[in-house]
Amino acid sequence: MIDAEIRHGYFDRAESYLVRWRGRLEGMPGGTKCPAWRDRRIKAIHARCKELDCDRWRVNYMREGLRQGVVIDLSSEEIGKLYRAVMDRMYPWPPVLCQTLCKACPVSARFLTVLCQMARNGEIGRKP
Repeated sequence: MIDAEIRHGYFDRAESYLVRWRGRLEGMPGGTKCPAWRDRRIKAIHARCKELDCDRWRVNYMREGLRQGVVIDLSSEEIGKLYRAVMDRMYPWPPVLCQTLCKACPVSARFLTVLCQMARNGEIGRKP
């Protein structure tokens, strides 16, 4: 019998490796056959929306793009589309940065105001 113990310094790397592999396996065509796949995807969608503070965007996306108002009513394929859209969503620019830039250069304040508005609407942003 092999003693499969992870050394103290390597636990984070091992955990990251296993999480990545689980994501790969769930993304494969047969990954949707797992009964808990749907629940994990829905939990991930809600967690990411809470992290990015974009619940209103998610509801609008579901109504306009998927013609549904509630996540539970979505098919597995639609949950996959919603999951991809939410996970690809960018972090908005911090409002403090926008205010600082607008005060620093009054000439470009209008331009920066438009940029900040676009960032708040999710049209532009930065990846996590």
